Amino acid sequence: MNFSLSQIVSSDELNIDAELISDKLKDTPEILLFSENKPQFVIMSLEQYELYTSPKQYTKTIPSKDNTTNSTDHNIKIGVFVKNSMRKLLSENLLPLPEIRNLTDAEYCSAVFGLSYPVLKEYDSSRPFDEQKRDANNKYNRYYNFTLNSSYGQYLLCSQWVEQLHRYRFEKWLSMWI
Repeated sequence: MNFSLSQIVSSDELNIDAELISDKLKDTPEILLFSENKPQFVIMSLEQYELYTSPKQYTKTIPSKDNTTNSTDHNIKIGVFVKNSMRKLLSENLLPLPEIRNLTDAEYCSAVFGLSYPVLKEYDSSRPFDEQKRDANNKYNRYYNFTLNSSYGQYLLCSQWVEQLHRYRFEKWLSMWI
């Protein structure tokens, strides 16, 4: 990651409390700063910034901190790896609500994972399950045939994972949470 000197600003120069921002970034991956009731800036950690700027193709493996989700053995297909990892993250409440909300946002999932669909989709028990796992055109299934449970609700998990396109980015994201 390269920055020019003109991009570097001290917190004193902006008259902001860097420790306060750091504490706030522990709860959410990025902060949207408003001024005069309009969004003006996005503040994020360098680690989160790297997720947005990471290459879209698989280039290396990031070992997991937990053996139950370790995918350094690429005999585990990406779909199985994602299912197991997301089950663990949600069932053990390892993801904060702001990150779960991010995972239901198509733009966030496109930027972080390179996916065309949100990673999670809120499950609505009043609607037919088969209808909810399909895309907007109601043509193709885009979500798995099961729900994931967390203390924040039930979710469908995206099934559109491709090894060469998504593994590196998913592992990099996962390393922040496990």
